[in-house]
Amino acid sequence: MLNRGRLLLGAFDDCDRAVAFALRVAEVDAGDVRDRWAAAREHFLASPSPAPCAAGPLDDETRVAVEEILAAPLFRATLGERPWSLARAHILSAVTLQPLINLGRVAVMRERFAAGDAIPILFPTTTELDVQPETAEGPTVSFISSRGELAVSGAEIHRPAETAPIELTFRIEPRPNYVSVLAAGDRWILRNGHHRLIAAWESGNADVPIVVMEGRIDALAARIDGLQPVADDGRAATLADFLMPSTATFDVALRPKRYALRLRVERETLYAA
Repeated sequence: MLNRGRLLLGAFDDCDRAVAFALRVAEVDAGDVRDRWAAAREHFLASPSPAPCAAGPLDDETRVAVEEILAAPLFRATLGERPWSLARAHILSAVTLQPLINLGRVAVMRERFAAGDAIPILFPTTTELDVQPETAEGPTVSFISSRGELAVSGAEIHRPAETAPIELTFRIEPRPNYVSVLAAGDRWILRNGHHRLIAAWESGNADVPIVVMEGRIDALAARIDGLQPVADDGRAATLADFLMPSTATFDVALRPKRYALRLRVERETLYAA
């Protein structure tokens, strides 16, 4: 199951883009994807999209618990100076620019919701990263991981003696991986947390606490490889479209995915002015 995914094929407004995306992320036949696209598109456009829903307030206990988590240094660094707030969001009304979910990840998250409190899952403070360093000419150091939230948060240079080799030590941390949306008019567009929110819904949670941030849709779309931020026909893809297999979706075998963070060290000669 970990290598199975659900592609929202009908959300693509162009057949060629749909085929190109599917070939990149999944083990599929281009002709099969092309043959499915017209019916998938028709079904997607005919399916009603959940209406936008106004933000609801959090109860005091939930708000305090989430604010304590977000006060940690790593969370504060990612939130930065941008305006943000906490609200209670109806899960199915969230718009997504991602046309693919990993069914295995949803299943793992669903087990976690069944076993514990929702807040530490929606706003995790710990995680596990499988990191493998690789070196190349340049010199370049690459850190390879199966997770996309890898970040190098610091580096130190050591030289025990004047003639000893220079040692470079990196500090590797995961980027905070909390559920958040971008406020865009009357719609909330998901920035992060797709799999957790679907799992939360399947576990009986109709709405959850979420971070609402302000920003530009085009900047978010550039970061997410998938759907266009604004559909010409007005039909936006939402998490509701992923809940059950339909003519609009295509369950596929996913290609293995790894993330590489590459750092290059350059040497140059500097002369005093």
